[in-house]
Amino acid sequence: MNNPDKIDALAKILQTHPDAIERARAVSELGAMRNGRAYEALGIAMHDNSTEVRQAVVRAFEKVGANWVLAPILIRLRSNDPGARMVACRELARHEDREAVLPLIDRLNDSNLEVRIAAAFALGQLGDRRAIEPLLQLRRGNWNPALRNTIDRTLVQLRKRK
Repeated sequence: MNNPDKIDALAKILQTHPDAIERARAVSELGAMRNGRAYEALGIAMHDNSTEVRQAVVRAFEKVGANWVLAPILIRLRSNDPGARMVACRELARHEDREAVLPLIDRLNDSNLEVRIAAAFALGQLGDRRAIEPLLQLRRGNWNPALRNTIDRTLVQLRKRK
């Protein structure tokens, strides 16, 4: 199940629950989801103060064969630094991992214009048609020429894919 609300609820457990066993259980559930947002939460859990939780993260990533390289990149998508978020978008485009599509779609609503442009570009590189509707919505509500140009090029790329 890749329900974003479930992922958010489990991520909240990882951030706030005082019991390491409960946090480890949340890690196991997130690992089973095989989803970029879930991997992002797991990447954050790699820094948990509990050895049990960190070991659960390792087991979760090993179980699904997830790309360890993606976890820190996905974490940087949530950075307070717009430059770090922009670089993370660009790195995800180079990795061509479709698990990054939903986190990149989230970045289309970033407060920083350059991050939105980088996310739109990265979505074109990944070629996943799930990005079409969010890109169209962003284009309708934005008149920045650089962003619109990137969105238009990305939409052409995505529409060529079957």
